[in-house]
Amino acid sequence: GRGRVLPGRRGGLPEHVADLVWRRMKPIMSDHESPPQSAPLTLEQALQQAIAHHQAGRLQDAERLYRAILQAQPNHPDANHNLGVLALQVKQPLAGLPHFKAALEANPNHDQFWLSYIDALIQAGQAEAARQVLAQGRQRGLQGEAVEALLVSSSVFQSNNKKPKTKPGELSKSAKKFTPYQENNPPLHEIDALTALFNEGRYTEAETHAKTMTASFPQNGFGWKALGVILVRMGRNAEALKPLQKAAALMPGDAEVHSNLGATLGDLGQLNGAVASFRKALKIKPDFAEAHSNLGNALRDLGQLSEAVASFHKALEIKPDYAEAHNNLGVIQKNMGQLDEAEVSYRRALEISQEFVDARKNLGNILQDKGLKWPPRLYNAGISADKELLKPLGMMGNVYNVNDFEKFSRGIELIKESLFDKGATLYCSDNLITWNRNYSFLRSNYFLDILHNEEIGSPWKSIVWRTYVLLYFAEIARKAEGDYVELGCHTGHTALQVISKLNFSDLHKKYYLYDLFEWNKGDEHTHLEGHDDPLMYEKVLNLFCIYNFVKIVKGSVPQSFVHGFPEKVAFAHLDMNHPDPEAGALKVVLPKLSKGGVVILDDYGWWGYRAQKIVLDPIISENGLTILELPTGQGLIIR
Repeated sequence: GRGRVLPGRRGGLPEHVADLVWRRMKPIMSDHESPPQSAPLTLEQALQQAIAHHQAGRLQDAERLYRAILQAQPNHPDANHNLGVLALQVKQPLAGLPHFKAALEANPNHDQFWLSYIDALIQAGQAEAARQVLAQGRQRGLQGEAVEALLVSSSVFQSNNKKPKTKPGELSKSAKKFTPYQENNPPLHEIDALTALFNEGRYTEAETHAKTMTASFPQNGFGWKALGVILVRMGRNAEALKPLQKAAALMPGDAEVHSNLGATLGDLGQLNGAVASFRKALKIKPDFAEAHSNLGNALRDLGQLSEAVASFHKALEIKPDYAEAHNNLGVIQKNMGQLDEAEVSYRRALEISQEFVDARKNLGNILQDKGLKWPPRLYNAGISADKELLKPLGMMGNVYNVNDFEKFSRGIELIKESLFDKGATLYCSDNLITWNRNYSFLRSNYFLDILHNEEIGSPWKSIVWRTYVLLYFAEIARKAEGDYVELGCHTGHTALQVISKLNFSDLHKKYYLYDLFEWNKGDEHTHLEGHDDPLMYEKVLNLFCIYNFVKIVKGSVPQSFVHGFPEKVAFAHLDMNHPDPEAGALKVVLPKLSKGGVVILDDYGWWGYRAQKIVLDPIISENGLTILELPTGQGLIIR
């Protein structure tokens, strides 16, 4: 089987959805705390990172770091001063006063601290206090053009001096070129609003907010960076390119922006541009493990395998527990015929992340290539000469989430030896092991044709029991009012089976198919075979073009429902492998489910997708319904 490749975290941003755009910096740790991956930041390193965030308009990140510094050193002058500046930027001068005062007390020889404190007092309406502090400063030698300009700029003072070269409230010297009062920085409340929309998965609204921000602050890179990532999350990579290019131009020193741009260029097939962007990111930040991994993916796609391997090794040298890099290295090793090395890489990825679905599938493919797994097959099938008697029937197919197939195979052989019929009725496929059953569906010509069809892949054959359940209830739902819905239709295989088995054209119903029809890092569905085909969507359109009752909708779920969704639902099949889109979809589907209507949740009973059960159960209950978990791992809802 072809290895499934994860392109790596975009720009090294954290994997959590809430942190995709805005990197949350952890507080500085005390000496007795041990970080999981790297040494704690020094105060100076933390300050420089905070200032970099502040300069880039990432005010929330800057605030977190400033406060972390103050936890370690409450009187730190620069951290206090810059936190006060941040308060002024968001029009909260009173909140900034204690920090300006602390900075001034810690270092009364810094003229900027006097100026900022006086300006904050003026903005807070404390004119008399501002005059007193100015007097104190002059007694200590405070003077110069900036001081005289402050006197001119405020009605609190009377003077005819020049305007200042440095504005009150500007970051202290370590900020270098940044002036916080410049008008191209979006206020914190706007950044927080955009953050909240993104974290809640309200991408359409987040897109509108980001576009407004870029229009209001066109020279600030944050809005462009956010807009680019939001568009990527919505599956609109081509549209994301220009905002990310703009962000890279405005933020040339931001390694994450260059890595994000590189990942998007790679997704669009512009591999040389992707390599150039990743190299820029690494020039800025040589220890950027995710950018090394992303560079490896681009070099692999260019056929430069040895250079790609070197990039993955560099990523793992920096970050030994980087599961995605181990997986991606394994894919190249497999392509180079190094099956033993690939197996080691996949197993290492799984040691780090036991829920890493792609690495587990890739490991299964390796073991299958090495002859340690069975192709789906029936045995003892048929009916005896005596038509009233059935011959025993069994089946062996693909199983998943197995770490050692050699031991598993030996275990199956021991089970067979232990059975009265010596395994003649043993069914082992799709993580379902049973025996002493009739398997009526496997004696049906319809399903026998599936199993004997060489054009149908091994994964589809192995889930034949799931398919039987799905088609049975799809048939039951044909009498219910409303249309059919497939959420996560992938290549259209399941929908074609429903159309064929039900003679769907006779139902006078519509069949709605939803999918992103592509996969990018961060997408809320599993990377599957077919996602690497850039023409996947067009092929699905062509596959169903002869059926006028089929409506295919491309885009994220449930956002794409605006492009069409039935008023009533007779049957819905959800198979998106992630709790967020499935929860969003179910909130729409269940209120529209007609009496006698059926919903099948493909992943509901699988331990690897237990997050879906946790999220979906309350939604089902709120709609006055119950769900039955089936031995196949599916969930069944009937109204």
